[in-house]
Amino acid sequence: MATMTDIAKLAGVSIATVSRVLNYDETLSASEETRRKIFEIAESLDYTKHKQKSTKKSWQDSDCAVEYGRRRAQ
Repeated sequence: MATMTDIAKLAGVSIATVSRVLNYDETLSASEETRRKIFEIAESLDYTKHKQKSTKKSWQDSDCAVEYGRRRAQ
């Protein structure tokens, strides 16, 4: 199975550039030649995107309790 690292090595660019090109990041200032090269290499390697399992928990996955109380005057 091909990875973005494989594509980056063959294209002579960073993994970040490969990721941004394959995700159609319009803010990336890569040339059309670089974009074309990355897509051609990805296709030749039969690269397919797959979701990675995240080890980070989102805030929605966490339980949180907050206790409020007034201090008594002593």
